Amino acid sequence: MNRVEKLDKIYLFYEKHFNNLVVFLIVIGSNLFYWLKQFNIGNGDKVTRYIAESILVPREGILVTVAAVFIGIYFTVFSILGTIKVDSTLAILPKSKFFKLVTFIRNAFLFAFSYLIFTIFYPWLSEKLTGYPKHLLYLFLIILFFYMFLSALKVGLALFVVFRSDLSNLHEKIEIEKKEKEKHNSIFQRLEKFLNEQDQKQSLKKAIDMNEISKRKNPKK
Repeated sequence: MNRVEKLDKIYLFYEKHFNNLVVFLIVIGSNLFYWLKQFNIGNGDKVTRYIAESILVPREGILVTVAAVFIGIYFTVFSILGTIKVDSTLAILPKSKFFKLVTFIRNAFLFAFSYLIFTIFYPWLSEKLTGYPKHLLYLFLIILFFYMFLSALKVGLALFVVFRSDLSNLHEKIEIEKKEKEKHNSIFQRLEKFLNEQDQKQSLKKAIDMNEISKRKNPKK
């Protein structure tokens, strides 16, 4: 197995399973420690509460801003997808891969938007809930946080893979487009010059014809 095949398999695993695997481990680990504490085994799940109350909540303003920035980026990418050029890598992507990319962006947008909305209601829910429901509240906040950033990472990697060839040939494409534009301008100028010359010839011929007609109507005596 060569290096490219290994990288493809790693990326395929990441694409399909990594995000869900991380969240699955968080949920299982958090609930396991929580319920062991109910049977007086261990100290309980202090990590989940610490992450939620000591890391995420104090930085709520920054994280909400990040979520809003992600949403703006995803809107921009959707706009780019709506104006694909024929020679772009996106234009030659297989239909399945193109829609997979769209799905990545859509999911990332939904997670960022969900995190943004959830943080609005979190303070009120945190005051109302106790016991296991509050533990689930902490867990849900952490899950949304991880999904938001992991989905952004997935979109970033996907876009990098898609646009890598475009970016590597960017300077060459700019030069080609510049030459094509100069060529079109040259052709247009030559065409315009030719049409002007034809107009002048037509005008001259018309003047000569009119002069001949005038001579016939008014012959010299």
